[in-house]
Order: sequence, then structure tokens, then C-alpha cells
Amino acid sequence: MGRSPWTRRWTGCPQPISTRWSSPAGTPRTSCGAPRRCWTWSRAFDDAGKPIAFICHAGWVPISAKIVKGRRATSVGAIRDDMVNAGVDWVDQATVVDGNLISARTPDDLGPWMKALLHALGGSGS
Repeated sequence: MGRSPWTRRWTGCPQPISTRWSSPAGTPRTSCGAPRRCWTWSRAFDDAGKPIAFICHAGWVPISAKIVKGRRATSVGAIRDDMVNAGVDWVDQATVVDGNLISARTPDDLGPWMKALLHALGGSGS
């Protein structure tokens, strides 16, 4: 089976061309092909102040990208220690917005997480 069109489109991209970056879920450190590519995109989006949204275990991506130190965020409880050790002010809330970072604990929090993301993209989010 060949690679998806999405993967082909991004593989050779020299810089992010989207307006937001949502970290993939599942096994986030490897689910976007080459992990370093995910970290590079995350850093580029953070540097540009573009929204970066992550949920559940996907908090590992911004941890590995080294963009969370001194920031406030949430995640699934299983990676709370990883978040704290990376310098995150971790809170147990459905959705946390800190500048361009938008985080949520689990899929149960998709409603407020999506509202926050839509708001960050210029929509009402209501």
C-alpha cells in the first residue's frame, strides 16, 4: 500500500504551510512518519505563533519539540509526570489554552478543545 496523499504532500515541504498543527494521537512520537519532522513542524508553528493543538498522549510531541517549558497545559494523566518533567505547569482541566498551545486531557474533552481551536483559528468557537 502506498503512502497517503497527506503524507506525500508534507514529506518534502521545507516549511509548514498550514494555519494550525494538531498533533496526531495514538503513538504520537512516531505516528507522523519521521518524529523529527513532527518536532520541526511543532517548533516552526510555535515560533510563528500558530495554534498547536494536542490531546491525550499527543502531549509527547510538544515535549519532544521542546516548546512546553514554562507553559501551562493538560494531558492524559498517564503522561502528567512527563509534562511536569518537561517544565509544564500541568493542570487537570478539560481544556487549557496558553498562548498558541491548546491542550485537552482525553477524547471526552473534545467539545471544549475544539471550541478553543476554532476560536484560535478566528472562529467564534461558540
